[in-house]
Amino acid sequence: MILNDTFTAPDGSLLTARSADSGATYAMNPAGSEPIRIHAGRAHADGVAFACSSVTAADCEIEGLFRCLSADGQHAGIVGRMSTSESAWYCVLLQFGEGICLYGSGSLGSFPVTFVPGRDYRVKLLMKGSFLRAFLNGYEFRRVVDTERSTGRIGLCFQGASLETTGMHLDSLVAREESIAPQILFHGDSLTSGLTSPALSHVEKYPTRVIGLLEQECDWANLGVSGRSLSDLLANVAEVDDCRRPESSSDVVVVWGGINDLLEGATTADVIARLSTYGDGRRALGFQVVVLTTIAADEAHPDVDAEFDAKRSAVNTWLREHWADHFDALADVAADPRLSDPTDMGYFQADGVHLTAGGTVVVAEVVARSLRSLGEAALEITSPAEGDVVLAGEATGITWNTTGSVPEVSVELSRDGGVTYDTVLVEDLANSGSLAWTPAIEQRTPTARVRIRETASSVVAESAVFRIATTSPSGGVVTTGDLEAALETLKSHGDTVWGRNPILPVVARVNQEPVSKTLLVAYQRGRSRHQVVIVDSTGEGVDLSAKSLQFTLETLGGAAVASTSEMTISGDESHIASFTAEESWHVQPGLYRYALRDQADGARVWARGDYVVEPTAGPV
Repeated sequence: MILNDTFTAPDGSLLTARSADSGATYAMNPAGSEPIRIHAGRAHADGVAFACSSVTAADCEIEGLFRCLSADGQHAGIVGRMSTSESAWYCVLLQFGEGICLYGSGSLGSFPVTFVPGRDYRVKLLMKGSFLRAFLNGYEFRRVVDTERSTGRIGLCFQGASLETTGMHLDSLVAREESIAPQILFHGDSLTSGLTSPALSHVEKYPTRVIGLLEQECDWANLGVSGRSLSDLLANVAEVDDCRRPESSSDVVVVWGGINDLLEGATTADVIARLSTYGDGRRALGFQVVVLTTIAADEAHPDVDAEFDAKRSAVNTWLREHWADHFDALADVAADPRLSDPTDMGYFQADGVHLTAGGTVVVAEVVARSLRSLGEAALEITSPAEGDVVLAGEATGITWNTTGSVPEVSVELSRDGGVTYDTVLVEDLANSGSLAWTPAIEQRTPTARVRIRETASSVVAESAVFRIATTSPSGGVVTTGDLEAALETLKSHGDTVWGRNPILPVVARVNQEPVSKTLLVAYQRGRSRHQVVIVDSTGEGVDLSAKSLQFTLETLGGAAVASTSEMTISGDESHIASFTAEESWHVQPGLYRYALRDQADGARVWARGDYVVEPTAGPV
């Protein structure tokens, strides 16, 4: 800091009779200027007054905080590169009734403002060689290239008399060699500039709305120019690059382009290449870059051809999959359903391309969320969710959201609720937000969690607990080997009647609703003995001892065939239900349906599926 003054002095003190907080002194320039006095820690003047400090600077940032006490016509401002021998300087002047203006030897540009008593106004002049930028409350209202002044003093000025309680007073004056404020530069076409037909007001443009949503102090500029393509943005990229401030805590570029490229006949590959070049170049200079997707446009517009939407969608898909390779955040405005219909006059103008004030609200909301995410890299797993059941042997997906820049991730599996992650599903995966995964049988567990972590940092996300389960196949379970093994077992008991209809245990897993289908097989001749093993999704047995189980058999049309409640419950966990199917049930071979229900629990189904009666006596 090269100058700092909070105007601490007894009320009525002259500016020239004291020193600034940083030690600088002041002289009136020209000498005939009216006095500048201090009251309540603020400076004001008895009339037209120019004062230069003892600090000389060429390239610097000068910032003044003004308090409007009354709207009585007095002007006040900050001065840079001020001559001590002539009336020559650069000045940013607050002017009642005229707004704010940047002056050299004449007016270099202005911005309309209505000053309100009781409010503060932060004014800034940034000088870097011949490049001058003027700000009001963070907004860059004017930038010029001017060579009139190369160096000089830092100062302040007033035009018109004010009293202790009237006019515009200067609360503080600060000068630095380099700006340290965060900065956001909005670069784009007419969707950014808001210079459409009809034109949007300053407060209706999406960059202005974004700054209002962020609620943080920063410098910002709307660098949108109607009709520009990405090629034009690259050709004029110096208007962004020249604003890079190495000492700033954050320099951000928000780029929105591509629609004019597509309207001019550029290919998808052209637009992707231009976006990549833009993002890579700005990041190489130290900017953080936020990129927007391309919104829809009405094909009724004469410049929108039949291929536009397909090319737009392809570019947006690429951005969603690869933004982290070239940018720091993605503002996916095209994904907002409010901007999906270009004929919706609530969001789009009559041309079906440009936005109304309602449309800029939507864009601002999306962009503000992306800007808040910068520098706060985070991962959030969206599936599997808590309580989900993932079936072993079946393809599923792990999905997650990414905030900030997380280019590569590793995905790991825990089978003990997150105590340990001993299974690595993938390492150094390019972060696309999803992973296709087929759980293995041996990964079955009631307490599964997945963890996703950034390869190069400590950014980590864990899922909620879910289950990895298996289900009985719906067909093809009974093999010749199964039958022969069961037959030999039963023959050893000397039961020739049962020998033709062996016991075939069937595992019914109650891992989801409806209960997974299983298969029972019987034969036309002789009785059949069935066992149904009831387990939960993790393979643990379900206690059947207190249940009122009933087996029912019916045709595919729903006609009852038989039923029985005579069950034998066995197994270490009382999870095996055994019952006898009489030969009379099997008179007609074919396919039936069965269910095993708990009559005392609202006929809850514990097993269900196909019941096949083979037209044979069974294997012998």
